[in-house]
Order: sequence, then structure tokens, then C-alpha cells
Amino acid sequence: MNGLHAVIPVKDLSQAKSRLSPWLTADQRRALMLAMLRDVLNVVTKCDTVERTFLLLSNEQDADFCLEEEVALLFEPNPLGLNGALHFAVSEIIDRGADSLLILPGDIPLLRSSDLKALVDALPQRLSEPSAGSVVIVPNKDHSGTNTMLCTPPGCLPFNYGQNSFVQHQQSAGHLGLECQTALLPNMALDVDTPEDLMQLAKLFADDATGATQLQNNTTIISAGYTQRLLLLPAWQEKLSAWRKTPPARLKQVYP
Repeated sequence: MNGLHAVIPVKDLSQAKSRLSPWLTADQRRALMLAMLRDVLNVVTKCDTVERTFLLLSNEQDADFCLEEEVALLFEPNPLGLNGALHFAVSEIIDRGADSLLILPGDIPLLRSSDLKALVDALPQRLSEPSAGSVVIVPNKDHSGTNTMLCTPPGCLPFNYGQNSFVQHQQSAGHLGLECQTALLPNMALDVDTPEDLMQLAKLFADDATGATQLQNNTTIISAGYTQRLLLLPAWQEKLSAWRKTPPARLKQVYP
């Protein structure tokens, strides 16, 4: 696909993963977010289909971690919220020659190049007439939110991230006459916001280390990603072990 630009919004890292604040320190949450983000960047920047990758930052001080030469930086000019920031990014990447927009979160560390290929392949090969464009949406694991979205052209769909965004994006696409497809991709569906998510991720990594395959559709995990290595550190293993013995109040029993 020509002119496909990826945008990864990055919340102020000092406030990263705030929903985990009752259980993890600010430094732990930042380390977790950076590990996941590096895993995502490692895949996206090596994907031949993606012409250019942008990090959309709300805090310029967070740019110091970015060592990837292939990554361009966009700075939110003032606090716009996620939807406003993405609309700002659209105007910026269109000026840089983008024909299509791929929006990815930075907290899907299971992402693989095969997932990006499957996402692009889900685009309609031939648009019906009349059509204002096309959208492919990857929902989160409970189909309440939008985890990943591919839009052609970049500004064809107004962004409505938040509660029930998956359904709202589908409805908006229908009202605008866009070709809309849903792609169910387990690696993109697991983002990490809660202790349940983190425990599920840790279990998948542990199973991967022993050669087990737990994800749907026989999806496998490539070992030694940044997030996997982080969670295998003794301090994190100790914390996860304590969670298994005495789960946080809302932690489901991920481990049988």
C-alpha cells in the first residue's frame, strides 16, 4: 500500500497506565509503557507496508527515549484529548504525503508483522460506488473499544475514541458511506490497562517460554521482546507471584 503512515499516540509517560496506579509505582508504570511501546515500534518500523511511523506525543520531554531513526515525532500543540490530537495528526501527515492512516496504541506488545499484513489485507480491494473511503477496525478483547484502525484516506472518519468507540466508529462509517470491515486480531486486541490484562500477558509470556501456545488461531509469541524480558525480571516475577497468591480486589483468576 502506497503512502501508509502509522501514528502511535503516546500519553504523557509521567501519567502512563494510571489505572494501574493502585498496584504499580509511577516508575514501574513508565517502565512497562516504554517496554510495550518499544515492542510495537520494533514491529511497525520494520514493516515494508508502512512508509513512515509517527509518535504523537503530548509531552516533549518524552521524546528522549526515542532512538529509532525511522520514527518521526509529532507534538500535540496544546492539550486536545486523544480525539483532538488524532485530528491534528491527520492534518500533519496529509501534508507529508499520507494516503492512508494506521492508528495503533503503544500498549499491544504481542503485535507481529503478520498482524499488520492481515490488517492491510482486510481493506476492500475494490470500493463500491459511491464511496468516501474505507476503514478497517480492530476491536479490543471485549469489543467495547477500538484498538487499531486503518483509514483510507486518512481523514475519512471522525475519531470518537472513548466508551463504546468500536460501535460508534462502525456507525459513523456507515453514516458516511465508508466501506467498513472488522478485523479480529488477538495480538492487537490485548492492550494492558488493568491487573487482569497484565496477568494475562504475563501468563502468555510464561507459556511461550515453555513452548505452549495459548492465543486464538494458534497465534504464537516471539520470545525476548522488551515487555517479556521486563516481566521476567525477578522484581516483576515477585510482584506477579504476590498477585497470584493475593489478587488485587478486581483481579480475575487468570491462573487456574
